[in-house]
Amino acid sequence: MPLFRKGHSAGMLNRSHSRHPPGAVPVEPDDYRDFMSRFPTGVAVVTATDRSGRPWGCTCSSLCGVSLRPPVLSVCLTPWSRTLAAARESGRLGVHVMGVSGQAVAEVFAAAGDRKAEAARFLAAGASGWPRIGGAIAFAACTVAGTHRVGDHVVVFGMVMSVECHAGPPLLHGLRGYATWPTTPGKLGRHVNLDEPTSTLGNK
Repeated sequence: MPLFRKGHSAGMLNRSHSRHPPGAVPVEPDDYRDFMSRFPTGVAVVTATDRSGRPWGCTCSSLCGVSLRPPVLSVCLTPWSRTLAAARESGRLGVHVMGVSGQAVAEVFAAAGDRKAEAARFLAAGASGWPRIGGAIAFAACTVAGTHRVGDHVVVFGMVMSVECHAGPPLLHGLRGYATWPTTPGKLGRHVNLDEPTSTLGNK
């Protein structure tokens, strides 16, 4: 059974949905970024290897669970992303959920320009073909199930082939900065034991 129905696997956001009602003031990009910064998320690093065998990676906070059966996740990348190009070439992408010890790694993969070359020292492609990095508390090996262009980003859907989960607090990002998961009992309304195995996480 195909993951996407015909006509829904690619394309732009419907233009009729992107029009503003008469008299409405368009939302400025900076205001929208400010709004999204109020929604804290985990930090993920997405990796892929191009057809020449060169690994690429980038940091994103747009990781989302899409489906449980079959297991599908999504990440949003820029159309000019070399990681996106590599994922399309190889048909594979690795998704690392970063722990607090992986902040420096996440910052390198989030950097643009010449610093991008520094990221290569964190990448180590194994026999499986999925590039791996340090500092992650969870990893999902995915095949590219489809892509969908929406505005200035491309949503990449990954069919999850395998996952690894390790103990440790996750790295968080919000208000344009990094933060750590609170471990004080009662701070989140219940005690979160970060040393317990995470393979039994419930469906949201």
